[in-house]
Amino acid sequence: MTDILISVESYLGDRVGRLRQALKDLSNKLEIKKISSVYELNGYMDVTKSVLRQSQSQDHWAGGLSLALDARVNLPPEELLVFFQNIEKQTTGATRCVDIDLLFYDDLVTLGPRLTLPHPELHRRPQVVIPASEIWPSQVHPILNKTLSELSMRFKNEKWGSYYLAGKSLLDF
Repeated sequence: MTDILISVESYLGDRVGRLRQALKDLSNKLEIKKISSVYELNGYMDVTKSVLRQSQSQDHWAGGLSLALDARVNLPPEELLVFFQNIEKQTTGATRCVDIDLLFYDDLVTLGPRLTLPHPELHRRPQVVIPASEIWPSQVHPILNKTLSELSMRFKNEKWGSYYLAGKSLLDF
């Protein structure tokens, strides 16, 4: 069994229902050990908002829910990625309203066209690094040489989102 850290985000419509369904589907192949608190996004950071304005209003994405999972798995990372993509498709249909990202796969460091570990955007996304730091605070990012707790500190004073609810009580699957 391999220890992994995952980010799960849900947007639009029944956000809680989509998170519940994603967690239920994930539990088919993962041993979920811990779920972070759930955070509600007040929208994305400014850079992303300007990109979204080109295709859809930023209100379309505001209010997403985000959490992190500490889990164990018997799948190699590439198969895990395909498993996540299948759940995203089943849960969301044509619109990608659920996003599942593999943040860490034990201490594996890899750079590839389909999979890079640790996740290359982990430290840039408050909705990912803050929940991740809640459950793996002392995990050291092998490239940046900082703990997840240290990486999350830069977002503590920014208005990016807010605490929503404790993960296990909200998402009792």
